[in-house]
Amino acid sequence: MSRGMHNYYDLFAASLARRYLENLDRVQDRWEIHFLRRGYDFLLRDIPEGAISALNYLELPPDRREAVFAGALPVAPLTGDEARRIRQGLKHLIAEAEQEAVPMRPAAPAFRVQFA
Repeated sequence: MSRGMHNYYDLFAASLARRYLENLDRVQDRWEIHFLRRGYDFLLRDIPEGAISALNYLELPPDRREAVFAGALPVAPLTGDEARRIRQGLKHLIAEAEQEAVPMRPAAPAFRVQFA
């Protein structure tokens, strides 16, 4: 993410990472774990469009999921180590995105030119 702003969606990188961080604390089922991992992977690869799509699925209410996907998701449970790694990565992405969003002050001139 430290490559600068490339497109419109890069403006949302920090807010996307924050939403994934919020969801990390409340993931409960295979559906949520799958789309949390998927969205986090998209964020790591600097593909915000994919992260937005995965977040939409992650936050889909359980009663609407069958209309999107039928069947079981072959997903391993989220381990404590994996959750810590994802949390650390999301916090790092947030810090990087916020740092990129802060405009840099122009450098002061090395000398002043005075006109008589």
